[in-house]
Amino acid sequence: MNTRQRGDAAEAAVLSALTAAGLAVWLPWSQFGACDLMVETPGGQLVRVQVKCGRLRDRCVLANCRSTDHGAGRQSYVGLVDVLAIHVPELRAQFVVPVDEAQGFEVRLRLEATRNGQARRVRYARDYSLEAWAAALVSPSVSPTASDDASPRRAHAAHEATR
Repeated sequence: MNTRQRGDAAEAAVLSALTAAGLAVWLPWSQFGACDLMVETPGGQLVRVQVKCGRLRDRCVLANCRSTDHGAGRQSYVGLVDVLAIHVPELRAQFVVPVDEAQGFEVRLRLEATRNGQARRVRYARDYSLEAWAAALVSPSVSPTASDDASPRRAHAAHEATR
């Protein structure tokens, strides 16, 4: 599968997951914009989404979080999109990361605890599930998962993406 086909498959998987979660999804007419799709919140706001195909490495989900602008180098998505939606084919799962949390060249979400017990600055994939993000958009006053310490932060990030 070439990169275009992988990107198309990732977009289709994210689109399917978002619509299954009960969200309205808008598709742009042109492929020249920064976002691949937009999600309409129950309040009518649009959330700009850039879809990425993730990969697994060292018990982590990795995804590029910069675009290549055909000769201009890698460009940040900050200010151009609100969130990155990452589809991981091997896991058949999607994750949503606010673009403000994707400042480097790649996003890294851990699938398991670190071997050395480090907790600071560690992002766990379970805290960024598309299902939890969608639930927070539909019911911003309800935490995506009650047992998760990151839930208030994730619900807040989902709500902030709609402003």
